[in-house]
Order: sequence, then C-alpha cells, then structure tokens
Amino acid sequence: MAIARQKQVAGLDTELDKIGKAADYLEDIIADVLSLPVSSQEQRPLDDVVELNSLLSALIDDLHIEAEEKSLSFDVSTTGEELLIATRGSSLTAALENILRNAIKYSPSGGLVRVLVEESGESCSISVIDSGSGVEEDELEAIFRPFYRTDSARTRESGGFGLGLAIAQRTLLHHGGSITARNSIGAGLCVEIQLPLLHITDD
Repeated sequence: MAIARQKQVAGLDTELDKIGKAADYLEDIIADVLSLPVSSQEQRPLDDVVELNSLLSALIDDLHIEAEEKSLSFDVSTTGEELLIATRGSSLTAALENILRNAIKYSPSGGLVRVLVEESGESCSISVIDSGSGVEEDELEAIFRPFYRTDSARTRESGGFGLGLAIAQRTLLHHGGSITARNSIGAGLCVEIQLPLLHITDD
C-alpha cells in the first residue's frame, strides 16, 4: 500500500485507509481465533452477549452491495424474538460474516441465499443455503480444513476455501456450538450452525 500511496491518485488515500482498517481487523480476528486453546479445559471466557437475529440482519445489510453486484436476493426466516448468544469479542460476527459471504460468492448471478434460524429449547440453529453447485459428498467434512482445495467447479476458479471455514469451525466450537455442511436438495451447499442460547433471568 505504501507504493500505491506514493502515486498520489485523487481519492486513493481514503480507499487505502478503508483497506488498511479492514486488513487490520481481519488480522486481529485471525490471530485471536488461531490463538484459542485447543484443550476444552483452557477455554477463554465468553464475556459478552449478542442478539442473533439483530446480528444476522446487520450482516446481511452490510453485504447488500456484494449481493446486488450479482443480482442476488436473501430469503430470511427466523423464529424467536430474542435469541441471546454468549460470545467474546468479534469472533462470532466474523465467522457468520464469512459463511454469508461464501454463500454470495458461490451462488450464480440472479440466485438466492436462504437464511433459516430456528429455536429449539436451549439451542438454536442457523442454516445458510446458497444456490451454487454444492460440494462432493465425500468432501463435506474436508472443506473445514485450512486452504482445502476440491476438484469441483465450486472451487476451481476461486482456488479453494482458504481459512474462513476453518476459523469459523474453531470459533463455533469455542462458543459451545458446532458447524456442519451438507448438500441441499434443489439448492446448493447448506452450512448449518448450532449454538447454545443464553437465558437471562431477573434474579
């Protein structure tokens, strides 16, 4: 970026500042998640709370430009008025954002991304379903490995899955949840997340 700044193109500094801040944010998230203890006995405390429906709505709003560039639409279905999740920092936000961004990336132009939120007792599930080509059945677990590359059309052009799903998996495990992937009949890949709900009482 230092070389780009030297060219002194009008308006470039503002864009470079945005890129720099985004890069710093991602670097902090990656460093934070990859430093999480592997042992469940050494888990860092989840010392913050987020409302899931509001978080997903805000993330989808933030990604609307990327969706509009491909003429994509979102179909969001939620249950539960207030779904509280114990979290820590911005790691859960980053994990959900990555999953939504993947759904946009792998859906064809004019496609649909479905987001289903379901409450079930002490937990909730979030399903993000793209309208892409899916993944080979024997690779559905492997896509959570860092930089995993498949031979399918889904990743031939993109070069693979990078760190996003690997970080998301580790993040969700740290939150006491889980993440799996399956092919959805009549659609593309469905990434399903399970998270425990936090119930706050007046006592």
